[in-house]
Amino acid sequence: MVHNRQFYGKTVEMRVKMNKCPFCESEKIIEFNETEYFQYGADPDGIVLSAPIVVEFCNSCDEKWTDWRSEDSRQKAVETHLATKGIYLCTVCKSVPVDVSDGVDTCGRCLLSQGIT
Repeated sequence: MVHNRQFYGKTVEMRVKMNKCPFCESEKIIEFNETEYFQYGADPDGIVLSAPIVVEFCNSCDEKWTDWRSEDSRQKAVETHLATKGIYLCTVCKSVPVDVSDGVDTCGRCLLSQGIT
């Protein structure tokens, strides 16, 4: 499976091939969905957010892990939470807050890396 992601304005191709357990190399992998609850921000201002994630589980060694799909879901939960507060993240790097009132949704660093000033 190939998944393209944007990193600082550049498309990176990620090949996802997890047909073996990364811990014991067994092929007895199952996949299931669950809701993950995670802390966003430091106490006392932190908040618990939730995200639907895909978990991969090895029936041989009982290890479990997540991949890019779950990471994307967590990121969307953070972005949705921030949007309720009027805070929007750069659409390229997904980490720097931007002021979208001027119609620009990309941070200065990403604009520079794209050759835009």
